Amino acid sequence: MKFHRHMAFLFAAVLAATAQPLRVVAQGPINGRPDTTGLENVSSEDLLKLKEDLEKQKSKLEGERINLLEKGLRQSKEYLEKSAGGIATTSLVLLQRAEYLFLILEDNFQAAAESVAVENDKRLKEWDRQKEQERLRLVSEGKDEKQIEDILGQLPPPNILPDPEKDYSEILRTYQQLVDKFPESPHVVDAMYNIGYIKENQGKQLKLRELNDPAEGRWAEEGERKLREALKVYQDLAVRFPDSKYAAESYNRIGEYYFSKGGDADLQKAIKNYSKVLDYPQSPRFPEA
Repeated sequence: MKFHRHMAFLFAAVLAATAQPLRVVAQGPINGRPDTTGLENVSSEDLLKLKEDLEKQKSKLEGERINLLEKGLRQSKEYLEKSAGGIATTSLVLLQRAEYLFLILEDNFQAAAESVAVENDKRLKEWDRQKEQERLRLVSEGKDEKQIEDILGQLPPPNILPDPEKDYSEILRTYQQLVDKFPESPHVVDAMYNIGYIKENQGKQLKLRELNDPAEGRWAEEGERKLREALKVYQDLAVRFPDSKYAAESYNRIGEYYFSKGGDADLQKAIKNYSKVLDYPQSPRFPEA
């Protein structure tokens, strides 16, 4: 997601630095060969201790990152409730608040997804265990293989927890507040692009959900609605801010939407929007157009 980053960029840089795999490297070549003399005195206990220290440091930095995000949310809320600041400042606070909300949502979603995965793994193993017990019981009763398979096939499926979902509602409201209240702000274009980006991803996730959980086309229909909402945002952005850093990206995403439809008329619309990317030779999308 192309955020207007401040503190968020720092968080990402810190985590990237602390997430590097552990390596022990010789200091330099001697006579064309690596110097390994420094490694001779390194024990496995030393390496384990170093790894533990790095994990502790990473955990500490992660805790500090979360505290900073929560502080940013509190301070931005207080500012918006009490301040009558200018357009530039207030709109920037709204933009940053939406970014903090997004990062916290991603953190919470990741934790929830990991928790659900662990729980579902336990439930599947327990289901397999009970199924095997039932098989052994049937074998002891003298059932043949076909009878066993028929009986086991009638067992209820494992009770699997559904995947967690991301609730973007507060983030979208915050971006929309910026767009509606401060239309002259230089940050409107950032908010519009992020609204389109979120809605586009919501639409894609809903369409994927239809594949795994058919509901008479409900998920696909809702997904298409979200994609069309994103399409409208991208179109408005490209027309309203043709010189912005997001214009070429918006045209490209509009083109991708129509290209995915596959019809002749849609392909013509895709080509038309892809060709507009050529008006932006400095855009990363230019070579793809």
